Amino acid sequence: MVGPTLAGASTDFRYGWTGGGGIELSPFAGWSLKAEYLRYDLRSNVLNIATVSGGAFQTATFTHNTSGYIARVGVNYKFFWGGLSHPGY
Repeated sequence: MVGPTLAGASTDFRYGWTGGGGIELSPFAGWSLKAEYLRYDLRSNVLNIATVSGGAFQTATFTHNTSGYIARVGVNYKFFWGGLSHPGY
């Protein structure tokens, strides 16, 4: 037996908050290392669905929380093109 197929879309403006911090260090001339951490929360979202399956009307409510963590690391190199002088570090 095959169950009902559900399809849908939701488009809305989500608001919430984010917080975090980071650091960037320059150990060598022209190079830098960076690290960043973010925590975000866009609040929970509720989706109500109604469907007809096997002649019976059914409803369902789905709630999900849109929050998470992001960690980033990176390496940067600063190019000194076009006659720019080296900053001298």
